[in-house]
Amino acid sequence: IRKISSTIELQVADIQLLVSIKKEKNMKPILKLYIKAFLIMGLMYASLMAITGYIDGESFSIFKFLFHAIFFGGTMSLTLVSIYKSNLNDKGITNPSEENLKSVQQTEFISKVSRDEFISRLSKDKVMSRMKLKTNEGTLKLNSGVTWKSWGETIAIKISSASEGMFKYQIQSKPKLPITIIDFGKNLENILMIKKLVKNAD
Repeated sequence: IRKISSTIELQVADIQLLVSIKKEKNMKPILKLYIKAFLIMGLMYASLMAITGYIDGESFSIFKFLFHAIFFGGTMSLTLVSIYKSNLNDKGITNPSEENLKSVQQTEFISKVSRDEFISRLSKDKVMSRMKLKTNEGTLKLNSGVTWKSWGETIAIKISSASEGMFKYQIQSKPKLPITIIDFGKNLENILMIKKLVKNAD
């Protein structure tokens, strides 16, 4: 009987594990971002406060650590991710995917717009013309300045020949600050702006 009971308990535990894994896979990307931001920001702040307290001669308190982590992490997660979600809604993205929520955004497409034509378009665009442009043989690099949304972004645009009269665009936009978790959709915005610029040129 004990063996049977033990076997049943193991099977129940396996089922619960499978259910939890399935739930995690089905979890909405935006909810995952809320949790990720909560954990990272909360633990970073709580750790900083614990180190500061230790330097000041205070003894470590697990309750104080948890309070700082939960309070700060919860507040920042709810505030920042909600603003992020609102920004995406303004762009028409009401149900963001994991790709939409990544701070590093990239895409590729084919266009008849040549490299020289594209650079000309950049210089005439109100937003893109403000960015610093660096060129080399195959890649264009744009650097944006600091805004309330980010510490700036680096945009790499590789343009190569795809076929006669057609060009392949490979674009990547990423934050200048590597540890960025929430970019408020700024890098996605950069990608969409460039695609629109090329499409208008077509």
